[in-house]
Amino acid sequence: MKLVKKKKKKEHGITPKTIMKSVPEQEIVLDESKLKSIHDLRNDVIDLDAQMKKYSEELDFEQAISCRDRIKRLEKEIEYRNDR
Repeated sequence: MKLVKKKKKKEHGITPKTIMKSVPEQEIVLDESKLKSIHDLRNDVIDLDAQMKKYSEELDFEQAISCRDRIKRLEKEIEYRNDR
């Protein structure tokens, strides 16, 4: 099977390349949330909710969605900590 693939790649001039992707910013946000207290996380949720509403009013839906996603992640973190 490998020989067939190599032959086809050579016939069509295909050179395999490694995919290079940047690290998403949201992973950094998740790490910071792990260091905060539950009280601080709840305050962040309140702040993000206000920001999300402001972005929605300004019709900046991409930023509003980003806030919504961050709120969901923070709420999951709060729930996880409360269950422990």
